[in-house]
Amino acid sequence: MKSVTLREQIGRKLFKIFGLYLSVLTALIVLLAVSGSLFYKYSQLQQHQSLVTSTFSAEVSAMLREADSLGNSSLIWTGLTDSVGRDVYLVPLLNRLNNNTIRRIDLLDYKGRDYILSTQPGRALRPSNQMIQKTIDEVRPFHELLTQDDGQHLVFTLPVVAPFSDGVLGILLISFNVTHLTDELHLPKDLALMYSLTDGHETSTLGAVTHAFVKVPIALGKYEFPVYLHLSQMIWDSLLVVAAAFAFSLISGVWLFLGLYRWTKTFSQETTRRLNALVDLASRMINGQEVEMETGPMGDEISSVHDALLQLLLRQRAANQQLLISARVFETAAEAILITDVHGRIVDVNTALIRMTGYEKARLLGKPAGILYRNEDLGGSGLSIVESIKHHGEWRGETFFTTADKQSIPTILSVSTLLNDKGVSQGNVAIFSDVRPLKAAESRLKDLIYLDQLTGLPNYRAFFEYITERLNKKSGSPQFAVLFIDLDHLKSINDSYGHEQGDVVIKQVAQHLSEKLPGPKYICRRSGDEFIAVIDMNEDVASFQQRLKDSIQAVALNIQFSGGIHLTAGFSAGAAMYPSDADNINDLLIYADTALLHAKESGRSRIEWLDAKLIKIISRRNKVEAKMAVALMNQSLSVNYQPEVDLRTGKILGFEALARWHDDELGMVSPAEFIPIAEKIGVIDQVTELVLIRITEDIKHIQQRFPGCKIAFNSSPQLFAKKKIFKLLAKYLGSYNDDYAGLVLEFTESELSQSEHEVNSQLESMIGMGIQIAIDDFGKGYSSMSRLANMPVHKLKIDSSFISALRHTGDSRVVASIMALSKALKLDVTAEGVESNFQREILIETGCFKAQGFYFSKPLPLQEVLQLPSALRPFDD
Repeated sequence: MKSVTLREQIGRKLFKIFGLYLSVLTALIVLLAVSGSLFYKYSQLQQHQSLVTSTFSAEVSAMLREADSLGNSSLIWTGLTDSVGRDVYLVPLLNRLNNNTIRRIDLLDYKGRDYILSTQPGRALRPSNQMIQKTIDEVRPFHELLTQDDGQHLVFTLPVVAPFSDGVLGILLISFNVTHLTDELHLPKDLALMYSLTDGHETSTLGAVTHAFVKVPIALGKYEFPVYLHLSQMIWDSLLVVAAAFAFSLISGVWLFLGLYRWTKTFSQETTRRLNALVDLASRMINGQEVEMETGPMGDEISSVHDALLQLLLRQRAANQQLLISARVFETAAEAILITDVHGRIVDVNTALIRMTGYEKARLLGKPAGILYRNEDLGGSGLSIVESIKHHGEWRGETFFTTADKQSIPTILSVSTLLNDKGVSQGNVAIFSDVRPLKAAESRLKDLIYLDQLTGLPNYRAFFEYITERLNKKSGSPQFAVLFIDLDHLKSINDSYGHEQGDVVIKQVAQHLSEKLPGPKYICRRSGDEFIAVIDMNEDVASFQQRLKDSIQAVALNIQFSGGIHLTAGFSAGAAMYPSDADNINDLLIYADTALLHAKESGRSRIEWLDAKLIKIISRRNKVEAKMAVALMNQSLSVNYQPEVDLRTGKILGFEALARWHDDELGMVSPAEFIPIAEKIGVIDQVTELVLIRITEDIKHIQQRFPGCKIAFNSSPQLFAKKKIFKLLAKYLGSYNDDYAGLVLEFTESELSQSEHEVNSQLESMIGMGIQIAIDDFGKGYSSMSRLANMPVHKLKIDSSFISALRHTGDSRVVASIMALSKALKLDVTAEGVESNFQREILIETGCFKAQGFYFSKPLPLQEVLQLPSALRPFDD
């Protein structure tokens, strides 16, 4: 086979491609030139057509309207009927109309004979006799196209008819030189125009473009005069452009061909030289000779091959360096590294592994890797480390390293399979991290998570996990009691002596409970001053309850502060038994918590056990909770008003608005029962909102009946959070009285959880609105005197428990003390719960002149309030 040089191969291929390219390019240029020329000519023809059509239509239509106006004038009628003086006024009139050479107007008589002719030079045109006769017979205009030496003329005949004549008086003969009109448009010389009165069709001839006849719109009144325009234009000049384009492409092709021939020759020689140099470079690299690190100069494929060969050498050198680095990392790594073969035998270990296990390297090489580590968490149900690697190619988890002296070290192990370039396993590499410091940190963190940092007792999280695990092992769990224990009045201690001293109290109480409560026991601090105890019961119920009661009663202890103050701390507790009361954690906690609440409501410093009576209370409380939402939705709560009177005269001074709720199933539900539940389930703001709605509806009626009286309403301490009470007042009471005059807000100061500054800020805002502030149930709890002195209030309401004590003991010292305090603070005072004349007289003696209670009136609905007299007569004792 004859060999062909690279130069010949490149030349043949390039010339073949170039020949095809040149042929296509030439044909495309010629096609574009012809198409462009024809399109240009066609566009010009369209523009000329529009220009001629619009100009012709405008000129002819204007001339016809002017002639028609002349034909309908009395001047023409008079001239046609007057044979004596017609030249005097008709000739000048026609001369004014024939003021250009394009148009001409002559006047004929009623038989079509010359009557008044235009003075314009040239011979007057005459249409055919048939056209004139049709104009006379049909009394309507006609038109005709005449060809003369000076071009084409469009002739119109317009009959002149007067209202007083029966026939045609004359004919206006209008001629329009359309050739002269076209000349004035200065159209191209190769553009030919022809007018006709009949429609034509589109034709084409060689060397020219012929357009279809175009109808020129000419009309006079209801008559139309069809005139068709025909335009044609030569395209020989465009064909010359095409010939020039063809010649240019042919010359360009020859020039490109010569340039391509020279480039082919040079390129083939340079390529051959570079290929020879590339072969030489490869040979020297294979033989291990030194080569210069130079990149290819031109950046083409041959340069890429040249660069690739150089990169092979560079990568080889880098690989050798990487092997040295990897070996160094392997030996100096802090983690223990173990390499095994496909059979799991140890191939190599690093220094960290030797240091961690105490083995000598020679003792480990060739041994199964399993002698070093084991995984205690996988068990028989999961895959072993070997099986996991076999199936997944890796394993990561927590295991234990076995040292040379058989000690276990907790580690994090990561094992991966080593694969060759064909994906075949070559063994495994395992990396161990010693996690003994991490385990120690976990142990410390667990203490932080599960221990109360103040008392050292388990916290609630630890308790919950303990009790859950114990209940899950029911078969081995004896009877036990769950106690909720609450330190009484810790808030008062915090307010009086500070939270730091309160923390000292909690720590000493925790220690005391741990020492005094009978065992076996588990005690945790739930939160604040609340503790939970789980106590095993290894005796009969009665003995156990008595022993626990004695223990709780004995918890009252003296606590000495740094200043030498001694306090007595009492406890309230609620207890539920497992499994007699409940066999699950949720019910046990609910029952014990409910029993604790009952202990607090029953006077504190006692322990309450879950029994039938308490279960009944819980059941009713659950029903009240369930029905509360429905009652609020249906607005079933009502408002009664209890009068506040002058103890000396019985005059009604104001009223206290009290919420009332009657349910078909539950009967009358006391506020003392449903208000705490509303606070607990978070609907107390809705209850207050409903009371405020009723007040806004009733207050105007009450104040009309009792002018100057004030309406007091209660606010839960919870409503001071996020300024809820302030927002409710602004929403519901602002509509009836902008200054809120006549309203008194009552709240229990001892139950407030907000800071003094926050509460005082809200009270001052409400006082600024015109509302008076009263402290309800004063003396019932532990009130802070310093806080009371700084609190912006107007009135104290003495708790009914102190008034009730007057009936039995007659000791008025507490009431007298409160009166002295109120006098010092300049506060008004009202006594609550007055039920006898004896109490009334003692109160008057101590200086308390305002009160409310059943001695004067029970809370009444609005209609009964409006029937009350201005002064109430006390009921008999």
